[in-house]
Amino acid sequence: MLNRDDVIYLGALIIKLGLDYVRWTQLTPVLLVWGFMLIMLAGLGFVGVYEMARSNPDTIDALIERVEPLAERFIDPVTAPETESEEESVSIQLTEDDIIPWILRAWGILALVGLLMSSIRTWVWGAPERWPLRRKFGVAGIASLIAGWAFLGGAALLDPSLRMIHLVVYGALVPLVLFALCAWALGVGYVVDRVKQFIDTLVSKRTSTSAIWTQDAS
Repeated sequence: MLNRDDVIYLGALIIKLGLDYVRWTQLTPVLLVWGFMLIMLAGLGFVGVYEMARSNPDTIDALIERVEPLAERFIDPVTAPETESEEESVSIQLTEDDIIPWILRAWGILALVGLLMSSIRTWVWGAPERWPLRRKFGVAGIASLIAGWAFLGGAALLDPSLRMIHLVVYGALVPLVLFALCAWALGVGYVVDRVKQFIDTLVSKRTSTSAIWTQDAS
């Protein structure tokens, strides 16, 4: 049967899992924003390669001839029967009240998935090495600057006539927003770690080694 120490351990475990879930609710938007940023950079790279290929028409024409038959299969699928095409179209109108609940629900589900994956990773390979908060901020700042300036460079290559407002947005505002999101998530994670350490200290003071999962397996 569970004794007093086991109940304390179980309660502390549930609280720490809840704290980890809070951490992932703040990490999820950061990961999504960075994923979107990487997709944008990849798109800029693709467009840049295309623009460079335009300087050699023979090469791009040969490439289009190879890709065109495959693209037609997706762009021009088999024509649907006339009965389906003649059906009355139904307009769908979405309001803010319809969209926000789905966004919040997806946010919560993604945070839960992140928590589960992190727990599995810790269970299989052990807890990762904890970096000092200052080091995390430094890495986040450097990565934000690189991402923002890379986006600025790609945009400048595609459109050399960028205005000063574009330089400010891409070169300063984008890195600042990325770093602010990272700093907020890292700050929440730091507070969560501190609270978990405090809980562990309280548990160690109020329990003994007689709890079920502190005993050696026979």
